[in-house]
Amino acid sequence: MAILETTDILQEYIAVRNDFVIEDLKPFKRQALREYVKPFVGKLDTELASPATGENAEIKNEARELLEETVACFSFYLGAPELALQISGSGISVAETTNYKKANTFEKNEFQRNLLRRAHTSLDALLLILEDNASLFSSYTAELQDINKELIVNSTQVFNQYYNIHNSRQTYLALKPFIRRVEDQYLSSWLCSEFITELKQPQTNLNYKTAKLLLQKATVAFTVSKAVLEGLFILDQNGIHLKFDTLEYEKTATNTNLKINDFLMRTSKQQELAGEEYLRQVSNYLIANKDAFTQCNGSIILEKDEAASTSVVQISNNKRILAL
Repeated sequence: MAILETTDILQEYIAVRNDFVIEDLKPFKRQALREYVKPFVGKLDTELASPATGENAEIKNEARELLEETVACFSFYLGAPELALQISGSGISVAETTNYKKANTFEKNEFQRNLLRRAHTSLDALLLILEDNASLFSSYTAELQDINKELIVNSTQVFNQYYNIHNSRQTYLALKPFIRRVEDQYLSSWLCSEFITELKQPQTNLNYKTAKLLLQKATVAFTVSKAVLEGLFILDQNGIHLKFDTLEYEKTATNTNLKINDFLMRTSKQQELAGEEYLRQVSNYLIANKDAFTQCNGSIILEKDEAASTSVVQISNNKRILAL
């Protein structure tokens, strides 16, 4: 079996007529899996090809339904312009009928926009199930879950604690390159790599937990500061998120964040200042509790001439603040 195999199954997610031929959707289904789904969930479509039975069947089948809904919506989003055409050896034509009036451009665009919203909503719901039940989905665990362990802000929940991303797994995944950049620029430039590696592991020791918490707050603040100015996200008073319903022809013209405005600049600066304050706090904490940290022979803060970057954060022993 395979996901989204019959018209009956498709009708659970898209309101198509009974005479719709499911085979017509196959090229777009393949593209939807390749471009929109597998980068997030790996080979889950193969793992969940058949309905589950036995232990944990309810969770697995809920994931399967969300996967089918995601693929159905993305497939129709991709295929909508082409499915309206009749392609034959004689060329390309548009089917006409006296029984139905053709949808106008606005109606077609809104149909595609709604498909995009639904696809991303179901994909986020699927990612939530996978994160909460990773041990039940071998392909997700093997291919993707370990990637997050590379980062000090290693999950949607952690990021959302310190800045609202609407609990969106996709927004978090889109922010990961910015998180890596922040780690390189603001953490690795003044903390020894052995200490950073240790903090990325689960912590029970109070000293390490406190240091990790402050560094996570700093990382989130600097990440938001960088990300809001790059045009990939929508920022408002409620938080930051990906714009899920922008159609292809709109991407170069209507991404509202491409126009740098006062609100974006102000938010970026505020988050940069917040990140700097958190770094000051963590430096004070590390200095005050230096005997509690054993990595790098207790010298977890790099000396200026040991750092790879000329913009290294310097420690003032007198005032215990960071001078950026």
